[in-house]
Amino acid sequence: MSESSSSVRPQRASKLVRPRPRRAEYDVKRRQLLGRIVQRFKQPDRPSMRELAMAAEVSVPTLRHYFGDREGVVSAVLADAHARGAPFLALAARADGPLEPSLRSGLMQIVQGHLFAVGGFHAIGLTEGLLHRTLGPHYLQTILEPALQAFELRLQAHIDRGELKPVNVRHAALGLISPVVLFMLHQGELGGQRVRPGVADDLVEHLVTGFVAAWGVPASV
Repeated sequence: MSESSSSVRPQRASKLVRPRPRRAEYDVKRRQLLGRIVQRFKQPDRPSMRELAMAAEVSVPTLRHYFGDREGVVSAVLADAHARGAPFLALAARADGPLEPSLRSGLMQIVQGHLFAVGGFHAIGLTEGLLHRTLGPHYLQTILEPALQAFELRLQAHIDRGELKPVNVRHAALGLISPVVLFMLHQGELGGQRVRPGVADDLVEHLVTGFVAAWGVPASV
């Protein structure tokens, strides 16, 4: 005997599977792990995923949960450096005052940013990024390019004011910032302070004086 239609139980409506909202603690925990990982990267070797997990005091699966693979860990470290350096770059981009003191001030912001924000991250980015298909460009986008683009804005402002001759601001920024970055790496991460010490202010003065002499617009009498 067939069941009557009234006795057939209606199928329960399927529940929509909603993505679980990210817990508020997730970002806090990720940042805590990142702080421990950064210190491990500053040692003179290239740590494995297992060594990074040990430094963070978690298991490898936990580290993968927060960062993905090793490349994701390095990318997160460089992104953290970008955030640390942002206040210095904001100042480096601002054309404050006449041309010569302004350029001097801008380059000193690059020096200060290296000392207090991104210095060690240059070493990480170069170690991990050279010849790497994705980490090399990521290092450029998070560390080098932001500094260059900030200084390009400062140079363009002085061109717009008529204080600087028309110049390719990208080439000019490269010519001014590259020696400063190399000098800071030389003195710090490469140990030059012990081998052949120098003073960043003297280099900045040399670069600015020569640049202004070549490209500055003389003040009208």
